[in-house]
Amino acid sequence: MNRPPMPPTFVFVMDVSKPAIDSGYLSICTGTIKSVIENNLLPGGNRNRVLFITYDSSVHFYNLRSTLKQPQMFVVSDVE
Repeated sequence: MNRPPMPPTFVFVMDVSKPAIDSGYLSICTGTIKSVIENNLLPGGNRNRVLFITYDSSVHFYNLRSTLKQPQMFVVSDVE
């Protein structure tokens, strides 16, 4: 191989609607994902990439690069 393989990418898609929040699903889901990431339990070590997508009546993408002063959220309100 001329270069190392592509790093593994993990995509987490979460419903953030009011019923999801009220049911407790969102709290459990985010807590579990946070624990897995903090404890380095995702395969790929430091090379892996993580993507978060949330949705309710629109779709939200996030830029969480460490070089940013604060995270960025991009909202796609026209899902068609």
